[in-house]
Amino acid sequence: MCSQDKNVFFHANNIEDLIIAARHIMIELNSWFAINKLTLNASKSSFSVFKSPHKKIHNIPDSIDFLNQKIERTSSIKFLGMILDENLTFDLHINEVCNKLKSLFHVFYGIRNFLSKENIKTIYYALIYSRIKYGIAIYGQAGATKIHKIQVLQNKLLKVLAG
Repeated sequence: MCSQDKNVFFHANNIEDLIIAARHIMIELNSWFAINKLTLNASKSSFSVFKSPHKKIHNIPDSIDFLNQKIERTSSIKFLGMILDENLTFDLHINEVCNKLKSLFHVFYGIRNFLSKENIKTIYYALIYSRIKYGIAIYGQAGATKIHKIQVLQNKLLKVLAG
C-alpha cells in the first residue's frame, strides 16, 4: 500500500539545521511507514523552503539525498488546494484562481438567458464565491493589486450572469 499526499512542515534557523532536520524526519517517517506497511516513495517526494523574498539564501540545495535517492526541491507546492510558493507571494495561487474563474465565462454566456435570479445566486455561490473564499484568510494578505485581479473577474462574471 502506498500513502499519498503527506506533508511535513518544520522550522530551522539555518540551512544546515534544516537539512539535518529533514533527514531525521524522513528517517522517522520511513520507519513509521514500514511499521504500518506503507511505502515512502522518495522519487515522488519533493521539498520547498519557505522564506522571506527579502532574505537571500544562497546555499539551499536543489536536492536532498535519502535512501540512495534524491528528493528534489520545488519552488511551489499544492497544499490543501492552495499553491504555496517559496516566498509566499501567492502569485501562483491567485493566477490559478483567476484561470478557474476565466474558464467560467463561456459556460455563463451559454446559460445566462435561462436562469432565474435564484439560479444565478446559487451558481454564483457554488462556482465563483466558493473559489474566491477558499483560503482567502491566507492568500488575501498578498496585497491589494493582486487581489484586485480576482475582484475584477468576479465583477465581470456577475455581469455576465445577470445579463
